[in-house]
Amino acid sequence: PTKTDVLVHHGSPDAPTVDVNETSVPVVGLVNDISYPQFAGYLELATANYTLNVTPAAGSPVVAAYSAPLQTLGLQGKAISVLASGFLNPTVNSNGPAFGLWVALNTGGPLIPLPPSTQTARVQVIHNSPDLAAVSVDVYLNNVLLLDNFAFRTATPFINAPAGVPLTIQVKGPSSTVASPALYTITPTLVAGSKYILVADGIVSATGYTPNQPFQIAVYNQGRETATDPTKTDVLVHHGSPDAPTVDVNETSVPVVGLVNDISYTQFAGYLELATANYTLNVTPAAGSPVVATFSAPLQTLALQGKALTVLASGFLNPAVNSSGPAFGLWVALNTGGPLVQLPVVNLATNSFISKNIVMYPNPATSILNFDFPFQANKVNYSITDLGGREINKSIISDSKIDISKLSNGIYMLNLEIDSENYTQKFIVNK
Repeated sequence: PTKTDVLVHHGSPDAPTVDVNETSVPVVGLVNDISYPQFAGYLELATANYTLNVTPAAGSPVVAAYSAPLQTLGLQGKAISVLASGFLNPTVNSNGPAFGLWVALNTGGPLIPLPPSTQTARVQVIHNSPDLAAVSVDVYLNNVLLLDNFAFRTATPFINAPAGVPLTIQVKGPSSTVASPALYTITPTLVAGSKYILVADGIVSATGYTPNQPFQIAVYNQGRETATDPTKTDVLVHHGSPDAPTVDVNETSVPVVGLVNDISYTQFAGYLELATANYTLNVTPAAGSPVVATFSAPLQTLALQGKALTVLASGFLNPAVNSSGPAFGLWVALNTGGPLVQLPVVNLATNSFISKNIVMYPNPATSILNFDFPFQANKVNYSITDLGGREINKSIISDSKIDISKLSNGIYMLNLEIDSENYTQKFIVNK
């Protein structure tokens, strides 16, 4: 009388021989190799709430997952029958009733359906395909529109997705319908409680790109929404540049610290658990080779302590042979989603300030940028742009200073025009 007795019957005409497992850790096998139209005999179960996975064979993907709330339904001391009922494929069975697990009580009456499991996984999707034909896409989950006009270099926040059952994820062109052909389809079965990062890379066009790396979704199944150590920043690195070689990423301290070694296109390098500081990163095609590009990664300035983020190599090293597509860079996806954040390039333009002995201070700044010019500078034009190239402000420097009090925290580029020469320097606003 302290338990619930459950008789299991396989009554689905088109379903294969299956196992039924309870999803505790480790998974508990309740029924093994039950075939149509067998009974498995009574299970004498503690009256608790269970989650059941139905699989065609040990280790196979889950066919379906159900909640069996014996405790919630007050079934202590009861004996019940649980039946597999209906068709796995109604379309070839006169559109008959769909497969499910149903409960018959000893008191009779209409059978009670066991609800599909509410097991979920957490998923973030990042659009990193630089093909101009895929500048925005629609994403469908099980034939339901999930993301409408999802833009290149944009990420979703982490969202809940059904776990333990097969999913169909389709990528289609913008303004599509359910009937529109898919550019790409993936059918994962997610593990409950896991966190996934899905990155769309590659090319959908037949011509215009060299090399023409096919469109695909790279899956990382050990994602994080926060840093494992709240005093640090966890950084997942992904190589998503179709024409870039296998590269190393080094931090330019002395001696140089190797952060990532030999990461190739579509690969993830796994999380780096970094002290929350400001870094300068060199990207090289192989150990000891010349630097391809240098980037600033101001984790401390951007207040990323305790955060988990993804840094993606994105765009083309050679846009000229890739339909003049977006140029190579490092871009950051935050766990909260939104447009990716570009890591600024550290280039030779900065050396122009040094060679001319122009001093800009403080940097980072809060409200005022000051300048010391080693020459008479009666008129200096300036403009300030954000990392996306949008002009924020432009005017003439007055009294060797610029008021930046209205700028939000972030990284900006300052462009000066002095005697028909142009100089560029990045600065950081941190209030």
